[in-house]
Amino acid sequence: MQLSSGAGPLAPAGLWLSPVEVDLAGLDDFRTLVGRELDGNLRPAADGIVADHRRGVGFGDRTIGSSIQTARLKYHETLSTSTTNLAAYVEAAEILIEAIRRVLRNYRDSDLTSAAGSAAVGRELTGAMVAARQVQMDALEAARARAREARLHRHEFDVAVGQ
Repeated sequence: MQLSSGAGPLAPAGLWLSPVEVDLAGLDDFRTLVGRELDGNLRPAADGIVADHRRGVGFGDRTIGSSIQTARLKYHETLSTSTTNLAAYVEAAEILIEAIRRVLRNYRDSDLTSAAGSAAVGRELTGAMVAARQVQMDALEAARARAREARLHRHEFDVAVGQ
């Protein structure tokens, strides 16, 4: 990395880095808020929500009409997507909380002016963002796979009933 008298050090890709000011108290408050929401609201409700969703579609199981069956398939897909998104949200929040803990620890344990301390903080935040993004991408891919499967089932159903 080269130092410059400009905005900051020149990054390997030729980008100029700018200093980042971190409000440690605000960061810790945010971590506490997210943790409190997870522990006080989301986790306690998640089991009930998942159990409700796993019961499946509660209508039209004895109706052969294609509109009702299409609605059932779409509703089932929505329930599955909702359950996947809930799990992904919890996992992403846990990753974020742990990353903030590590960042705070790195700030407390290192000299804030040292390049090594700043690099460690950058690695932690980047790692957390990558991990949280991967959780989102996995959830999106799972939802897309379910949607493809639901479309296939709808097509097979339509073919079977002659539409």
